[in-house]
Amino acid sequence: MNEANLFACWLYQERPSKLTRKDLDAMPLDEIQHLPIHDLIAALYYGRETQSMLALKQLRKNFEEEMNHLESLTYPQEMTCE
Repeated sequence: MNEANLFACWLYQERPSKLTRKDLDAMPLDEIQHLPIHDLIAALYYGRETQSMLALKQLRKNFEEEMNHLESLTYPQEMTCE
C-alpha cells in the first residue's frame, strides 16, 4: 500500500469535528498547528486558502511522525557495541 492510501485510511479513522466555518473565520492562523487531527480535517475543508494549506501541512507532519514512531517500534535500531 502506498503512503497516500495509508494517509487516507489514517484520516478516515478520526472522529467527526465540531469545528464550524464560523469558528475557523475567527481563528488566528497560528492556532491551526495546535488543533487535534479531527479539527485539522475540518480546517482543511472549511478553512480559507491559507488555513487549508496550513491544516494539510500539519496533517502530513502528524501522519509522518506517527508513521516514523510506528516504524521505530517495528524495526528498532540495533545496539552497537564499542
